[in-house]
Amino acid sequence: MSVQDGKINWQIRLFMSPEISTLYCTSCPESPMNPEKFQARLPQVQSWLLSLPVDSLELCNALCYILPFVADADPAFAKLALDPDTWRTLTLNNPDITEDERKTRLQMIEGYFAHVLNNALLHVFGSLANNHFLLIADYLDHPRLRGGYCHLKPHYLFAVLFEKVAILRALAGK
Repeated sequence: MSVQDGKINWQIRLFMSPEISTLYCTSCPESPMNPEKFQARLPQVQSWLLSLPVDSLELCNALCYILPFVADADPAFAKLALDPDTWRTLTLNNPDITEDERKTRLQMIEGYFAHVLNNALLHVFGSLANNHFLLIADYLDHPRLRGGYCHLKPHYLFAVLFEKVAILRALAGK
């Protein structure tokens, strides 16, 4: 945590540290290791995320390892990046792919990629619990809210909230 302008900026990371996240997303325009540089290059990072195809392992990794850092800086973009319709639209409007590639990618959005979105949603919840907890309510109608990682969501939220309370109690001398 840090304090800026009288406000606590929480940085409780449950799954992926900024150092490790860049090992899995090697072409990301900026590492989350330096929050100021990451914030300054946020538009490039967002553009990069949206340029990755749904059938790429790098996008799968980036949604779980980089998007939580983006969510802390720009929660509205995270919601857009987790929307299956975003990926459907990007796939449909991509002039650089063949019709067979388009068909395959559209099928992935309903198949394997749905699991990726469920997993990424878990990590975004953990990130939003830091500084944007109330925005989690905006995701409760997400089409991939239910899935293989649902059992972890309450644990992620509890872990962040518990750590916040522990830190605040320590600061208060209790």
